Amino acid sequence: RAAAHFGLPHEALNTCHQVHSARAEIAERPWGAARPEADGVVTTTPGLICGALAADCAPILLADPEGRVVAAAHAGWKGALSGVVADTVAQMERLGAAGCFAEIVPVSARKGSNVERLADAVGRLLPAGGPLFPQDQVTDRSLSFMASELVREKLMRHLHQELPYVCTVAVESFTEDAGRTEISAIIWVERPSHKGIVIGKGGAMLKQIGSEARADLEKLLETHVFLQLTVREKSGWTDDDEEGWKAEVPSPWSPCPVQFSAWILPRRIRGR
Repeated sequence: RAAAHFGLPHEALNTCHQVHSARAEIAERPWGAARPEADGVVTTTPGLICGALAADCAPILLADPEGRVVAAAHAGWKGALSGVVADTVAQMERLGAAGCFAEIVPVSARKGSNVERLADAVGRLLPAGGPLFPQDQVTDRSLSFMASELVREKLMRHLHQELPYVCTVAVESFTEDAGRTEISAIIWVERPSHKGIVIGKGGAMLKQIGSEARADLEKLLETHVFLQLTVREKSGWTDDDEEGWKAEVPSPWSPCPVQFSAWILPRRIRGR
């Protein structure tokens, strides 16, 4: 399906035999079954596609339109910390890509690896400027969206192995009264079996997810929260183009807490 999206045969899609390394390979032709052991693919050859397979690791796609160089990297925690992104960028530059990254910082939010280095790099590279938002404004998203994300966070924390990317949350109603906020949300899954996993034996998993999400919502909203969660199944919802059934539903690919990721800082940052 990925190759078909570009109107190319599946043989055009080049992926590595991924081994959580810090190595990237240049592809000049389709590899077929002779995939190299590496975790980055770089090419300038028209008609070739660079790919990276990932479950809970971070796939990183890179491109220099002017140099006509594209790349994909599989950045698991081991490869990210050992430099797979840096090697992928280095291979891109060997093929003519401009030096478009000021610094590459692999980060582990859970363990705290390189967090200070990331903060220092951002501080060094950002130009001075006035604030773009009021000091007490922490997001530009609605409270209902934040509520859906808090519920989805609990789903991912408890069920990331069973249901990595096949559930999302839509808030049906969000009502604020004096001293109380009532929220009704739907957890969408793709299969009947997924529904049972989310609900759990005797409703235990859904109750735990709701209890933890409600506690965080009460801290966020500083009021009592009544949270009603319903689990519904809709086959193929991730490919559904219809609007309305999932008003303000966060994408399953939007940011979630992950153990490792790689931050790439562009040379030119246009503002805070």
